[in-house]
Amino acid sequence: MSIRYRKNLDWGKVSSKLQKAGKKGLQAGLEILLEESQRQVPKDTGALAQSGKVVMYNDQEGHVSYNTEYALVQHERTDFSHPHGGKAKYLEDPANDSGIQSAMYAALGEAIRGELG
Repeated sequence: MSIRYRKNLDWGKVSSKLQKAGKKGLQAGLEILLEESQRQVPKDTGALAQSGKVVMYNDQEGHVSYNTEYALVQHERTDFSHPHGGKAKYLEDPANDSGIQSAMYAALGEAIRGELG
């Protein structure tokens, strides 16, 4: 026994939905990365943490950044002491964390399911 099912898809509409879902999922994933990096960023005055943001270039590209004149130095100098919390590699470490990566992929999957569901 079999049941035959055929669905004529409007591939233009599907493509448009996937594009929208991809952007939404990418942004959600980058927000997850930002959130975790906020837990690890040095917190002397709070200015560095407050400068953290997600920037989307287009539907397929974006980044997480910190925008103070000392953000790079604080990120790279592993010999600095952080008495108010935080650490060096506050963005790199979360980006390389497999748990964070999985959460980012899950956010993308959720966005796709939500758009196509």
